[in-house]
Amino acid sequence: FSEVENYVGQGASLEVSGQESARITASGTVASGASTFSGLQSLALEDGVTELEAWNGVTLNGSGALTSGDISVTGVGVVTATGALTGTSGDDEFTVSGNGALASLGMTFSDVSSVAGAGGTDAIVGTADSGWQLGAESGSLSHAAIAFSGIAEASGGNGVVDGADTDTQYALASDGGLQASGIDFADVTRVNAGAGADQVTSASGERWTLGSSTGSASAAGVT
Repeated sequence: FSEVENYVGQGASLEVSGQESARITASGTVASGASTFSGLQSLALEDGVTELEAWNGVTLNGSGALTSGDISVTGVGVVTATGALTGTSGDDEFTVSGNGALASLGMTFSDVSSVAGAGGTDAIVGTADSGWQLGAESGSLSHAAIAFSGIAEASGGNGVVDGADTDTQYALASDGGLQASGIDFADVTRVNAGAGADQVTSASGERWTLGSSTGSASAAGVT
Protein backbone atom coordinates (compact mmCIF):
# COMPACT_ATOMS: atom_id res chain seq x y z
CA PHE A 1 0.00 0.00 0.00
CA SER A 2 1.11 3.57 -0.63
CA GLU A 3 -0.25 7.05 0.08
CA VAL A 4 -2.61 5.69 2.75
CA GLU A 5 -3.31 8.02 5.69
CA ASN A 6 -5.12 5.64 8.08
CA TYR A 7 -4.65 1.95 8.79
CA VAL A 8 -7.12 0.23 11.13
CA GLY A 9 -6.39 -3.14 12.72
CA GLN A 10 -7.58 -5.27 15.62
CA GLY A 11 -4.98 -6.49 18.09
CA ALA A 12 -2.42 -5.66 15.43
CA SER A 13 1.35 -5.19 15.59
CA LEU A 14 3.48 -2.55 13.89
CA GLU A 15 7.20 -2.40 13.03
CA VAL A 16 8.79 1.02 12.48
CA SER A 17 12.23 1.87 11.09
CA GLY A 18 13.76 4.83 9.29
CA GLN A 19 11.37 7.32 10.93
CA GLU A 20 12.27 10.26 13.15
CA SER A 21 9.54 9.44 15.63
CA ALA A 22 6.61 7.20 16.48
CA ARG A 23 3.89 9.09 18.34
CA ILE A 24 1.29 7.33 20.47
CA THR A 25 -1.72 9.60 20.13
CA ALA A 26 -4.48 7.56 21.82
CA SER A 27 -5.08 4.11 23.22
CA GLY A 28 -3.81 1.61 20.64
CA THR A 29 -3.00 4.33 18.12
CA VAL A 30 0.37 5.37 16.65
CA ALA A 31 1.26 8.05 14.13
CA SER A 32 4.53 7.72 12.25
CA GLY A 33 5.61 9.19 8.94
CA ALA A 34 2.47 10.39 7.15
CA SER A 35 0.21 7.58 8.41
CA THR A 36 -1.79 6.70 11.51
CA PHE A 37 -2.26 3.13 12.72
CA SER A 38 -5.02 2.17 15.17
CA GLY A 39 -6.09 -1.07 16.83
CA LEU A 40 -2.50 -1.82 17.87
CA GLN A 41 -1.36 -3.96 20.77
CA SER A 42 2.39 -3.97 20.03
CA LEU A 43 4.98 -1.70 18.42
CA ALA A 44 8.58 -2.60 17.52
CA LEU A 45 11.09 0.18 16.84
CA GLU A 46 13.52 -1.67 14.64
CA ASP A 47 16.33 0.79 13.93
CA GLY A 48 17.26 2.04 17.41
CA VAL A 49 16.99 5.69 16.38
CA THR A 50 13.24 6.30 16.21
CA GLU A 51 12.08 8.38 19.18
CA LEU A 52 8.91 7.36 20.96
CA GLU A 53 6.41 10.01 22.01
CA ALA A 54 4.41 8.51 24.88
CA TRP A 55 0.76 9.04 25.72
CA ASN A 56 -1.02 8.77 29.07
CA GLY A 57 2.06 7.63 30.99
CA VAL A 58 4.66 4.88 30.70
CA THR A 59 5.17 1.52 32.45
CA LEU A 60 8.60 -0.11 32.24
CA ASN A 61 8.68 -3.73 31.10
CA GLY A 62 12.42 -4.38 30.86
CA SER A 63 15.51 -3.25 28.95
CA GLY A 64 14.35 -1.12 26.00
CA ALA A 65 10.75 -2.17 26.57
CA LEU A 66 7.68 -0.40 27.95
CA THR A 67 3.93 0.03 27.71
CA SER A 68 2.21 3.30 26.83
CA GLY A 69 -1.27 3.93 25.52
CA ASP A 70 -2.08 0.22 26.00
CA ILE A 71 0.64 -0.64 23.46
CA SER A 72 3.61 -2.86 24.30
CA VAL A 73 6.70 -1.23 22.75
CA THR A 74 10.17 -2.77 22.21
CA GLY A 75 13.42 -1.42 20.80
CA VAL A 76 13.00 1.84 22.70
CA GLY A 77 15.91 4.23 23.16
CA VAL A 78 14.47 7.72 23.66
CA VAL A 79 11.07 8.63 25.10
CA THR A 80 9.47 12.09 25.11
CA ALA A 81 6.21 13.32 26.70
CA THR A 82 6.70 10.67 29.39
CA GLY A 83 4.45 12.04 32.13
CA ALA A 84 3.89 9.46 34.89
CA LEU A 85 6.49 6.66 34.84
CA THR A 86 5.91 3.33 36.62
CA GLY A 87 8.78 0.94 37.29
CA THR A 88 8.97 -2.82 36.97
CA SER A 89 8.28 -5.28 39.78
CA GLY A 90 12.04 -5.81 40.16
CA ASP A 91 14.94 -3.61 41.30
CA ASP A 92 15.01 -0.45 39.16
CA GLU A 93 17.57 2.35 39.08
CA PHE A 94 16.61 5.83 37.89
CA THR A 95 19.52 8.11 36.94
CA VAL A 96 18.38 11.72 36.86
CA SER A 97 20.11 14.07 34.41
CA GLY A 98 18.06 17.26 34.81
CA ASN A 99 14.61 18.61 35.54
CA GLY A 100 12.06 16.04 34.35
CA ALA A 101 14.77 13.92 32.71
CA LEU A 102 16.18 10.52 33.64
CA ALA A 103 17.48 7.22 32.31
CA SER A 104 16.49 3.66 33.25
CA LEU A 105 16.84 0.21 31.66
CA GLY A 106 18.79 1.52 28.68
CA MET A 107 16.22 4.21 27.83
CA THR A 108 16.24 7.98 28.32
CA PHE A 109 13.06 9.81 29.29
CA SER A 110 12.10 13.49 29.14
CA ASP A 111 9.04 15.38 30.38
CA VAL A 112 8.81 13.07 33.40
CA SER A 113 6.38 14.34 36.06
CA SER A 114 6.42 11.40 38.48
CA VAL A 115 8.03 8.01 39.07
CA ALA A 116 6.37 5.19 41.02
CA GLY A 117 8.46 2.25 42.13
CA ALA A 118 6.41 -0.90 41.66
CA GLY A 119 8.39 -3.37 43.76
CA GLY A 120 11.92 -4.47 44.51
CA THR A 121 14.64 -2.16 45.80
CA ASP A 122 14.26 0.92 43.61
CA ALA A 123 17.06 3.50 43.65
CA ILE A 124 17.66 7.02 42.42
CA VAL A 125 21.01 8.46 41.32
CA GLY A 126 20.46 12.20 41.58
CA THR A 127 21.72 15.11 39.54
CA ALA A 128 24.28 17.42 41.18
CA ASP A 129 22.19 20.57 40.73
CA SER A 130 19.16 19.39 42.72
CA GLY A 131 18.49 18.42 46.34
CA TRP A 132 16.08 15.98 47.95
CA GLN A 133 12.70 17.06 49.30
CA LEU A 134 11.15 14.40 51.52
CA GLY A 135 7.48 13.64 50.99
CA ALA A 136 4.84 12.99 53.64
CA GLU A 137 4.63 9.27 52.78
CA SER A 138 7.34 6.70 53.43
CA GLY A 139 9.52 6.15 50.36
CA SER A 140 8.46 9.40 48.70
CA LEU A 141 10.49 12.47 47.74
CA SER A 142 10.87 15.11 45.05
CA HIS A 143 14.04 15.69 43.06
CA ALA A 144 14.67 17.69 39.85
CA ALA A 145 10.96 18.53 39.47
CA ILE A 146 10.02 14.82 39.61
CA ALA A 147 7.81 13.33 42.33
CA PHE A 148 9.08 9.88 43.33
CA SER A 149 7.30 7.20 45.36
CA GLY A 150 8.14 3.64 46.38
CA ILE A 151 11.87 4.48 46.58
CA ALA A 152 14.33 2.59 48.81
CA GLU A 153 17.70 4.24 48.03
CA ALA A 154 18.96 7.66 46.89
CA SER A 155 22.50 8.85 46.15
CA GLY A 156 24.17 11.78 44.46
CA GLY A 157 22.25 15.03 44.19
CA ASN A 158 23.64 18.20 45.74
CA GLY A 159 23.92 16.60 49.18
CA VAL A 160 21.01 18.49 50.76
CA VAL A 161 17.94 16.79 52.23
CA ASP A 162 14.95 18.99 53.07
CA GLY A 163 12.52 17.40 55.50
CA ALA A 164 8.76 17.15 55.19
CA ASP A 165 6.51 19.09 57.55
CA THR A 166 5.76 15.96 59.58
CA ASP A 167 7.41 14.23 62.54
CA THR A 168 10.49 12.63 60.97
CA GLN A 169 13.02 10.16 62.33
CA TYR A 170 16.55 10.49 60.91
CA ALA A 171 19.06 7.68 61.49
CA LEU A 172 22.70 8.67 60.92
CA ALA A 173 25.38 6.01 60.35
CA SER A 174 29.04 6.49 61.23
CA ASP A 175 29.97 6.68 57.52
CA GLY A 176 27.53 9.55 56.91
CA GLY A 177 24.77 7.38 55.49
CA LEU A 178 21.32 8.61 56.40
CA GLN A 179 17.95 6.90 56.62
CA ALA A 180 14.78 8.97 56.60
CA SER A 181 11.22 8.37 55.49
CA GLY A 182 12.06 4.75 54.66
CA ILE A 183 14.84 5.78 52.24
CA ASP A 184 18.58 5.09 52.57
CA PHE A 185 20.54 8.16 51.46
CA ALA A 186 24.21 8.37 50.51
CA ASP A 187 26.34 11.47 49.84
CA VAL A 188 24.35 13.69 52.25
CA THR A 189 26.12 16.76 53.64
CA ARG A 190 23.23 18.78 55.10
CA VAL A 191 19.74 18.14 56.45
CA ASN A 192 17.13 20.87 56.85
CA ALA A 193 14.39 19.30 58.96
CA GLY A 194 10.88 20.54 58.30
CA ALA A 195 8.17 21.42 60.79
CA GLY A 196 7.13 18.76 63.27
CA ALA A 197 8.84 16.89 66.11
CA ASP A 198 11.99 15.64 64.34
CA GLN A 199 14.57 13.33 65.90
CA VAL A 200 18.05 12.21 64.91
CA THR A 201 19.70 9.02 66.15
CA SER A 202 23.38 8.25 65.55
CA ALA A 203 25.73 5.29 65.73
CA SER A 204 27.22 4.32 69.07
CA GLY A 205 30.09 6.59 70.12
CA GLU A 206 29.40 9.22 67.46
CA ARG A 207 30.73 12.69 68.27
CA TRP A 208 28.34 15.61 67.83
CA THR A 209 29.28 19.27 67.41
CA LEU A 210 26.67 21.80 68.48
CA GLY A 211 25.89 24.45 65.86
CA SER A 212 25.31 28.15 66.39
CA SER A 213 21.75 28.26 65.03
CA THR A 214 18.70 26.94 66.85
CA GLY A 215 18.37 23.16 66.72
CA SER A 216 21.58 22.65 64.74
CA ALA A 217 24.43 20.17 65.21
CA SER A 218 26.77 18.12 63.04
CA ALA A 219 28.15 14.59 63.05
CA ALA A 220 29.69 12.12 60.58
CA GLY A 221 30.14 14.90 58.02
CA VAL A 222 26.47 15.88 58.01
CA THR A 223 25.27 19.24 59.29
